[in-house]
Amino acid sequence: MAITISQLDNTGKDDDVNILLGRNLLLKFIPERSALDDNKALQDVIKTPDLLKEKGIIDELKEIRIITDDIASKLSDSIKLRELAKNLPSTDYSFFENEFKKINKKIIGQGSNIDSLKERVVKSLPKFNYLYFCRKCSSYLADSPDALPVDCSFCKEKTNWSQHQLLPIKYLDEKVRNYLGGLWLEDYIGKLLIKEGWKVWCHGYVMGSSGINHQIDILALNSKLDLCLVVECKTGKVYGSDILNFSTRYFDIKSHYGLFFALKNAPTIEKTFMEKTPGLSLIDNLEGLSDIEIIKKINDGLNIK
Repeated sequence: MAITISQLDNTGKDDDVNILLGRNLLLKFIPERSALDDNKALQDVIKTPDLLKEKGIIDELKEIRIITDDIASKLSDSIKLRELAKNLPSTDYSFFENEFKKINKKIIGQGSNIDSLKERVVKSLPKFNYLYFCRKCSSYLADSPDALPVDCSFCKEKTNWSQHQLLPIKYLDEKVRNYLGGLWLEDYIGKLLIKEGWKVWCHGYVMGSSGINHQIDILALNSKLDLCLVVECKTGKVYGSDILNFSTRYFDIKSHYGLFFALKNAPTIEKTFMEKTPGLSLIDNLEGLSDIEIIKKINDGLNIK
């Protein structure tokens, strides 16, 4: 059953919600779960007051993701090296064994870099993961005893999880790593909108008037202002295509406003386009801003006094 914006105080708490705008337009928001839903460490990060002003936290969030990406890359290198050696007609085992050991050493070093993080709220994000390596040639085998092969595909050593090299390495789970790639900003902006009296749904899809499902970072509604807005959040470089794609979604959904948030500075031509398009606002250069400063920019963009 559809609800109007003015009814949201009573019926707007459902995750999957239908919203009636005016007389004829029905918005159905279909949310997607994210790593935030059941991860207290991430929830603590999002709850950090003035998070974008906390340079130490922001820098370490970036660093921990880069380190985890590098560990994943090193594990991939070990697998590729092992497969390469298998396909060679004659193999210098000592060369490959030395390369495997070098890769393992780098992985251990990156795990130590994560241990050296200073920010308490960031230190709680990575978890110990046990990586299994062949005790004979040091090639990477698996990340759990259940995934261990019967024998090492490189040196044919029989596998026995209790006898193989176990490296307890701290790094981010894949779900958390993906979340820190950009979804975190959506939840953070959503938190600020909630403070201002908006009802917020993050990470989902809305069907436009064309019948196309559009991925939407945030859908927000305010019963007092009788407004509905869609929000896009960008943590990386902003391109003209990002702005144009968002404007297309905004016009097809027909919400009252569309806000585009960017951590970095957006190109001048895109700023001009947004300024000249009624209903759209670009809020960029968020890094270093306090919550109050961001909220002011939101209200200015929506012409709220």
